[in-house]
Amino acid sequence: MNDVSSSQARLKELKAALRLQVRARRDALEAHTHARVSATIIDKLLSHEKWHLASSVLAYSSIGSELQTAPLLKATLAQGKALVLPRINKAQRRLDLFQVNALQRDTEAGVWGILEPRAQCPAVAAENVDLVIVPGLAFDLAGGRMGYGGGYYDELLPRLNQHCWRVALAFAAQIVAEVPRDAHDERVDLLITEAGEYAIRTPPAAER
Repeated sequence: MNDVSSSQARLKELKAALRLQVRARRDALEAHTHARVSATIIDKLLSHEKWHLASSVLAYSSIGSELQTAPLLKATLAQGKALVLPRINKAQRRLDLFQVNALQRDTEAGVWGILEPRAQCPAVAAENVDLVIVPGLAFDLAGGRMGYGGGYYDELLPRLNQHCWRVALAFAAQIVAEVPRDAHDERVDLLITEAGEYAIRTPPAAER
């Protein structure tokens, strides 16, 4: 095995171990704590300047012990913002984006049981999204993100326009000292937990 292959194998091992560790910490949150802290984090987002400036929001439907996003999806629609959800395209290993106007009517269980937009929903070009909520298992305070290993968001994020803010909502239990990263691993711009808000990207003057 050459040095590059050895390095990649080591990185894969580090990520696998960290995924198990952080998932266990997240799974260990008691139900009432999980719901309360999810609400606290979402309230922080809803009061953030970047949220108020966004006309279109790309979010996701949570599953398992992920932070509960259902209230966020409802708030997006209630505030008159365009709600965009991803639909997994396994054949092309990418996320296709669609606008959802009514959660029950416009979504269905898709890959891995995740609620996805129905295919007949209006398609949305990635460059038209103002703010994206990025899922993940682990994050660090430098914007490092580790997902679930599918690479779907690492493919999606570069397709967004440069002014689109990448926001991660996570429990403090998901924050680690440093996320092991490869060259293709994308970062987030803003991290919000129950413990604080961490802006990684300083917006250009035109955005302030």
